[in-house]
Amino acid sequence: MQTNCALADTNVLIYSVQKKVNLKMEVSRLPELGKVFLPSSVFSELEGLARTNRDANIAMKLCAGFDMVKATKNGDDGVIEAAISTGCSIITNDNDLINRAKTLGIRTFSMRSSGLIEAI
Repeated sequence: MQTNCALADTNVLIYSVQKKVNLKMEVSRLPELGKVFLPSSVFSELEGLARTNRDANIAMKLCAGFDMVKATKNGDDGVIEAAISTGCSIITNDNDLINRAKTLGIRTFSMRSSGLIEAI
């Protein structure tokens, strides 16, 4: 079980493309996050979005550099499942996911409009 790691959610990956933020570099600024992992549910979601969304397509290509964490559930449920199984924090801008994660005691981070990642 990891402790200095983070799971990237779909919306923060797309947002980092839109804001031209290097997610790996931004995460490396925060030692408590360490390495970024990608839940398989997020990759699947990006695959679907990439067919019609240019930013999702770019985000999916950028994800090639992330190690994958298997999730048997889809969407936010898969992100939560991956966080519980790995002990990683979650980086997301999704308020519903943030609230669910906090309720379960999972540490959450968000990417601000400046591109900086901050604990919530």
